[in-house]
Formats: sequence, structure tokens, C-alpha cells
Amino acid sequence: MLNIKNGLNKLLQFTLQEDKHLHFQWSFWMMIFARVIWPESWAIFFVMSIGLLKEIWDGKFGSGFSIMDLVANAAGCLVALYMIRIISTPLFQR
Repeated sequence: MLNIKNGLNKLLQFTLQEDKHLHFQWSFWMMIFARVIWPESWAIFFVMSIGLLKEIWDGKFGSGFSIMDLVANAAGCLVALYMIRIISTPLFQR
């Protein structure tokens, strides 16, 4: 029970960090726009590459490399792709 409580506390702390919200939001919107221009695989590669390059820059010059920032980037990409699929699927096919 203690492990579950600790895990939930860590998840709550993770989601409350403004930096993670920014990573999620930027990845979400970049994916929306990238998907308009490119096929899905290229859009994913582009957005995740930008996120990785930003983290590498942070590792050298900023606050430090963070895997959790990349997780927030991936979450933003996935939610954007899900939203695109919902919107692009006709109602009668859902």
C-alpha cells in the first residue's frame, strides 16, 4: 500500500510541474501542425527530435537533461495524434 501511495505522490508531483505542462503543450501543438504538413511517422520523428535536441541543450547549458520532459513530449504527441484520429474519423465509423 505504501508503494502505491508513493507512486501516486510522485505522479502528482510530476503533473504539477509547470515545465512538464509546457513540454506537453508544445509537443501537442507541434504535432498538430507537423501532421498537417507531413505523414504521421515524419511528424512524430520531427517533434520528438526537437524535444530531444532541447533536452540535450538543457543538459549542456540549462537545467539538466530530463527523461521526464521527454515523457511529457511523448504524451503531448500521443494525445495530439489521438485527437487527430478522432476528428478525422466520420461519426458513423466510430
